[in-house]
Amino acid sequence: MDCTENDITEDNLEENPDDTLEENCDEPTSKLSSEFKCNECDYETTAARYLKAHKKNHKEGKFGCIKCSYSNHKPYLLKAHIAKVHQIEKIDFIYEREKPDVKYYLCQHCPFLSSDEDAVTSHTQSKHKNKGSGKKRKVEREESNDELIDDPIDEENEFKCTRCTYVTKRKIYFEDHMSGSLNFVKCPWCDAHFKHSAKGKLGRHLTSDHDVTKVDNKWSCQHCENDFEKIRDLLHHLAKTHNFGTMLHCQKCDFSSVDRRNLVVHAEFHNTAEFPCSQCDFMAKSKNRLRKHVYSSHKQTECPVCKKSFKNMQEYFNHSKSHHGARPVCDICGKSFSCAGALGTHMKALHGDENLQCEMCDFNTQSQSSFSYHMNTRHKGEIYYCDTCDYNTPRKGNLTAHIKNKHQNIKHTCDVCDMKFTTSVAMKRHKKIKHSTDVVKFKCDEAGCAYTTHALYFLKTHVEKVHKGIRWPCDLCDYVGGYKGDLNRHKKIVHEGFILDCSWCEFRTPKKYHLKEHLLKEHGIEETS
Repeated sequence: MDCTENDITEDNLEENPDDTLEENCDEPTSKLSSEFKCNECDYETTAARYLKAHKKNHKEGKFGCIKCSYSNHKPYLLKAHIAKVHQIEKIDFIYEREKPDVKYYLCQHCPFLSSDEDAVTSHTQSKHKNKGSGKKRKVEREESNDELIDDPIDEENEFKCTRCTYVTKRKIYFEDHMSGSLNFVKCPWCDAHFKHSAKGKLGRHLTSDHDVTKVDNKWSCQHCENDFEKIRDLLHHLAKTHNFGTMLHCQKCDFSSVDRRNLVVHAEFHNTAEFPCSQCDFMAKSKNRLRKHVYSSHKQTECPVCKKSFKNMQEYFNHSKSHHGARPVCDICGKSFSCAGALGTHMKALHGDENLQCEMCDFNTQSQSSFSYHMNTRHKGEIYYCDTCDYNTPRKGNLTAHIKNKHQNIKHTCDVCDMKFTTSVAMKRHKKIKHSTDVVKFKCDEAGCAYTTHALYFLKTHVEKVHKGIRWPCDLCDYVGGYKGDLNRHKKIVHEGFILDCSWCEFRTPKKYHLKEHLLKEHGIEETS
């Protein structure tokens, strides 16, 4: 039988020699059912690591409190307990629970500790020599947070949001929430607030006050078995899935979100053009876009070859294409470029011998841009979530496009035939191919063939399929596609099981246009997204 990631294997026991099979599960049959049970309470889980973390609740910690029977394995949690429960702010050392005569001296600026007092002193002098004493830093923090000191907790009154269930007893937090300033993050379970720049304090608060656990450097949800690498992803999950959290509101419309990043993305929809061009009626949304407009539309230039003058750069660029010969073309893929330098960059990136290998996975590419995109989207850990559906993406621009296309139904319409497109790029490509009055640039040279196109890539694809007989066979079955897109579509449907379900009946199809026809014919619903 193959082992799963939840199974306890001999390798796991070798890595953790102090943990026995009985310590991790109640009985050997748990391994076969992939269910791990605590032998001291009714706790059950499907992952051994969750059970291991849970087991610590039944054991006494390594370090003990000198004032009570509390103990913990983590010194910083014990330190937080002593400060909160026993009101002792400065803690110079702690004891081992089983060896009270062994002292561990603590650094007052970071989690460092040592049984050698001189080592802690040396550490403080070398690592924190510019930070000063703890008392001085506390005064500095209080001076930097005057607004919190001047705004005490109002025990009699509560400030309530009129748009959601947000409640607080501090006026400054309430004003921040209502104004949309987003300077503070509220704990999902209590009235504690933390500055956005102090996510570490929020994490320590959740761990010490609300028993939120962090297993294998991932935050675990208390209500399900989902793990999250970042605390903001956990907060988004709690708010969206379990209704624990604070809604954030747009001040210009009725939009609300549980995620601060989504509110920032939404704010871009309200951006208005505020930078007018001094030479025409154009209005730009930013200074950079205004500069680009002035450069392309109003900068006069002269052709260095024929000395002809042009009133803007766009006219010069169009002139240079027709006046100075054809654009450089890649001999391998057929893509054309505005200059030889751009072609050289393309050849080096896509068709060169240098191969870029990702150190974190098996991905490799010859393109620096593709490699950078892979690293940013696969290993950066930044995830943007949609509030309306389960869509998530590592790119902010993708989330913006998703919201426009799927939930705001923003379409780009062709002004010639009224055909709708989800992106402006697709609409412009459609107009160029279907409605352009320009002279066709590329014609098939084969005898008797009248094929024409505006793009060299399409001509190259046409020649390969029609005249050279190039086909794309599937490596998993006997299917052979005429185009590479046909092969990709075949694999997605046949071998990956892609399917679309009708939400009104049991109809199923792998093709989106078939589903649209079914919805319109059988249910009278016009699918626009």
